Amino acid sequence: MHQQSSPAAEPATDPLFPPDPRPTTAAFVLLVLIPYILITTFVAAHHEPWRDEADPWLVARDASLPQLFHLTGRIGTPALWYLILMPFAKLGFPYPTMQAIHLCLATAATAVFLAKAPLPKSIRVLTAFGIFLSYEYAIITRTYVLTVLFLFAIAARHPKRLTHPLSYAALVFLLFNANPHSFFLAGLITLIYFDELLTTRSFHGRPLAALALMLSGALLAFLQLLPPPHPQLPGWLTARTPDAFDYAIGHSVLVPFPVTFIPYFPEYLEDRAFALNLAILAGCTLLLLRRPKALLLFYASTACLLYIFVYKWFGELRHAGLIFLMLLFCLWTARDEPERQWLVFAAGSSADRADRFLRRLSYGALLIGLAFSCLAAAVEWTRDVRYPYSTSRQVAQFLRANNLDLKPIAATFEAESILPYLRCHQFWYADTQRYGSYGSWDRTFVQNRLAPPAELMSRVTRHFPPRQRPLIIFRRPAPDPEQQGYRPIPTAPDFGIRMTDEAFFLYEPIPPTP
Repeated sequence: MHQQSSPAAEPATDPLFPPDPRPTTAAFVLLVLIPYILITTFVAAHHEPWRDEADPWLVARDASLPQLFHLTGRIGTPALWYLILMPFAKLGFPYPTMQAIHLCLATAATAVFLAKAPLPKSIRVLTAFGIFLSYEYAIITRTYVLTVLFLFAIAARHPKRLTHPLSYAALVFLLFNANPHSFFLAGLITLIYFDELLTTRSFHGRPLAALALMLSGALLAFLQLLPPPHPQLPGWLTARTPDAFDYAIGHSVLVPFPVTFIPYFPEYLEDRAFALNLAILAGCTLLLLRRPKALLLFYASTACLLYIFVYKWFGELRHAGLIFLMLLFCLWTARDEPERQWLVFAAGSSADRADRFLRRLSYGALLIGLAFSCLAAAVEWTRDVRYPYSTSRQVAQFLRANNLDLKPIAATFEAESILPYLRCHQFWYADTQRYGSYGSWDRTFVQNRLAPPAELMSRVTRHFPPRQRPLIIFRRPAPDPEQQGYRPIPTAPDFGIRMTDEAFFLYEPIPPTP
């Protein structure tokens, strides 16, 4: 029986961008990927991971599987990133292994984008060296690299989602379990796939099994995200950030950056970032106007992300970049959606010429935004190489050189970024008044994170006998430590440090007088 081809497989007749004169070749991919690898590896070698990067490594090293899955509801993210790290951490691999794994994933994602994205080479090159793919999701070791990799892999498999649905569904399954933001993005992709099954009447065999696989990924992630009986805060983590809307839109494509050699330019760019990015996104809307599914996906995903940013939690640039990732995903997958015949004008008419001009203008605005993103990336590369992101590595080197890491150490939670470098595996945390390595993220942990240094010092002196006093590492200076029997240890200057609350203060016990 003759079977009609599904609408999803029909080629689009209206190109979103000017076509490239030459096809993508392996030489092109390598020509871009090799300098990308060299730059990101060099910057990552100079990058000092901060506590949010260190915590997953400590969990992977010191927690059992039951403890990990008990912890996910408190941390607020599924366990996938921790499970990737766990074999290496438990086998005793050095701490930089985590950065190497992260760089490999980032490089794989960029390679998929360069080789498979049906976008002009100019967009692909500028995106690869932009601040998101070459810094925020490559150098800063977080779960968002999984979002990048799985989104790009899903987009690459998108043309075959109905003919080879199980591999497509497996990637969506993984996207559900990357982080809570990806959970919502994967949910929207699943809804669109469900709609396509309805349209093509494909509720049988492999397409139906693929849908079941996607939904099982959603269920697995949801169960991991359920908060335990005593979560860090009542209910889900909530931290309203009204300014997140302006920041996220204003840093979604064109990212402002500091340049000291052009007077007033940084302020000018920052003040107009929201309007400039809104114009770029409006232009991309025009490009997607005849692909309603792709356009709907972009606006729905942006709305979900903005809700999370404003009403739940906002991580500034790393979260704003998720809007950009979804923009790329929608521009990528729109090529597989048939063109809707609306707002189509007669060739050569004034309206047709105006439409083509606006589309070229939108393409040019996107290129300009990506060029500024590359400049912002260059600024971040330079800052990360020249200045410490955190003083964690410097403090750890000092402790190891003087064998101080072989003695008891009391610390505040921020100092966990130091712990992976040391030979000891635990601190006595003055915040929670118990030994440990990674954050427990329970109510006691959260309620004591802002305890004043004087109170933290008192807790240390009450817990440890006078002749067994530990070294102390605080994130804030302690007032009058001599009255508690301690004296400060000079450490490296914190000039230019990015994480200002990780410029640590060290104190050693004053030896008793004979």
